[in-house]
Amino acid sequence: MDLNNLFFPFIIRSPNIIYERLIINMLFNIILKSIFVYFVVLLSLKFMGKREVGQVSLFDFAIILIIADILVIGIDENSKYFWHYFIGVIVLTIIQRIIALIILKIRKIRLIFDGKESVIIYDGKLNVNEMKKQRYNMDDLITQVRLKDVSSLSEIKYLILENNGNISIFKKKDNPINPLPLIVSGEVEIK
Repeated sequence: MDLNNLFFPFIIRSPNIIYERLIINMLFNIILKSIFVYFVVLLSLKFMGKREVGQVSLFDFAIILIIADILVIGIDENSKYFWHYFIGVIVLTIIQRIIALIILKIRKIRLIFDGKESVIIYDGKLNVNEMKKQRYNMDDLITQVRLKDVSSLSEIKYLILENNGNISIFKKKDNPINPLPLIVSGEVEIK
């Protein structure tokens, strides 16, 4: 029994054995590259410091897509320079880490990269203008509210759309004075 037929039945058989071996070599090369790339991406994400996908900002998501694109090109291209693609991944990972540190220290830059939360319901009143600005429709709002086990919008005193897309709900019966922080990064917030 030929092992090639068992493991690679999709390969068109040709009388030329060299051609068959070349195809098998290319497939194993792609498989090995894919496995290696998988672990490189995992290590890069771990280095970037994100614990959950929900914590990924738009900037982080863009970096992840660019890294994935670079590595896909490296896997797809059948050359001996596969390792050169990792230089781009390493550079992007380091750039992301440096920008994350800068964002942590400088609030104005953090607002540019991560954005700011949006108050959708303030003191029990729906802020339609803010919903339009955030391109957040009523169906999305009602779905997210139901997921937080709130049956009606009339139960909500404050609803904040966080910059990661999640919502924070403060009910009227909880009676919060104001859920928004008064001092952020050493600066007084005035609403």
